[in-house]
Amino acid sequence: MVAALALAMSVGGGVAKAAPAAASANVCTSISGAIGDHMCTYINGSGTYVNYARVAVYRVKPQSICNYYATFTVYDSSGVKIYSKTSAYHSGCLWGYFASRQIDVYRSFPNNSKACGSWFQDGGRLGTSCARIYA
Repeated sequence: MVAALALAMSVGGGVAKAAPAAASANVCTSISGAIGDHMCTYINGSGTYVNYARVAVYRVKPQSICNYYATFTVYDSSGVKIYSKTSAYHSGCLWGYFASRQIDVYRSFPNNSKACGSWFQDGGRLGTSCARIYA
C-alpha cells in the first residue's frame, strides 16, 4: 500500500501544513529572519519506505547561508527516537536565497512514525518540520 506522509507539525516556528500525498510529503515551517523565510523537509518514499529526505532553507532576500547541515530523525508512535542521520556539513558561506542537504535513508519505518527534518546553521538549529508516515 502506498503511504501518505501527512499531519505536519512545526517546532518553534510558524504553523507547518502538508497536504496528503500518495508517496511523498513536503512540510515547511517559518524560521527567524525576514517575514517569509522558511525551512522545508521533503520526504521521498512509498508505503512506509523512505528513499531520502531533502531539508532546505529558503530566504526572501539573498543573504549569506553559512556552515550548515541537516538531520533526519524518525520517532515511533510512542515518541521514541528510532532513527537519526546527519547530512554532510557545508563549511563556509554561499550567497543566495536557497540551500539544501539531502539525506539518503533507504529503509522502512513502522506505521504512524513521525519523520522530522531539522536545519542547523552557524551552530544553532533554525527549524524543524515533521510529517507522519502512514501505510
